[in-house]
Amino acid sequence: MFRGIIIAFIFVICSAFSTETDRPKAEVAFVLDLSGSTNGLLGDVRDNMWHFINYFNKTNPEIDLKIGVVGFSRGSFGLENHYVRVISDLSMNYDYVSHELFDLVASVEKGDQYVGAALKTTIGSLSWSDNHLTKKIIILFGNSRADLGRIDYNYAVEQAVRKKIVINAVYCTNMSPNPKDIPIWNSIADRTGGELYKIQLTQRTSLKARTQAVEDLIELNNNLNETYVPYSREGGLQYNLMLAADTN
Repeated sequence: MFRGIIIAFIFVICSAFSTETDRPKAEVAFVLDLSGSTNGLLGDVRDNMWHFINYFNKTNPEIDLKIGVVGFSRGSFGLENHYVRVISDLSMNYDYVSHELFDLVASVEKGDQYVGAALKTTIGSLSWSDNHLTKKIIILFGNSRADLGRIDYNYAVEQAVRKKIVINAVYCTNMSPNPKDIPIWNSIADRTGGELYKIQLTQRTSLKARTQAVEDLIELNNNLNETYVPYSREGGLQYNLMLAADTN
């Protein structure tokens, strides 16, 4: 289900590009509710992030894709920030984005969900392009009420409309969705030209013992990594990010 939605988003992103520029650009911000009620979501995003990137680049090699991540609903992000944190700005350094996702604790017990604050931070703090030809999309994952907190979600929606940022809302839960929550989530998407999706988060199971085929693949990957020769401080940092992504 989750992977199917990711592929659907790729087609949405690519459906409205103009041919007026040689290198079309797409900017996608994943806005993740990381409270206790969405435990499992972070793991799903980690598992599917590279699938999203690779599938997008394979099917749309002419488009430059930037990805950013904003998390909300965790006490560690700070009340002064409305429990919102920019995990990664919009970037084509996918290894860095992956590294920052894996640096987060996988699950928590609870959290306060301030959707309005999360959207306001995403729209105001990420380095969105000023080019009107750039396709700009927010994929908002979460559940429960979207009208909590001091920052009105309507204000964030108006900002998105002004900046031509489409918000696709993904209502995700471990149980049946509360019908009282859905209208606001649908409104956030509809008013910006986006869509509302619903997914069920599944209980994640422990990884099983590695097979010989996996061991062989790891050996091949390690041999490939030994062929890289990083140069400059930036090259060394990027090489280490690549190794960390492989480990994760």
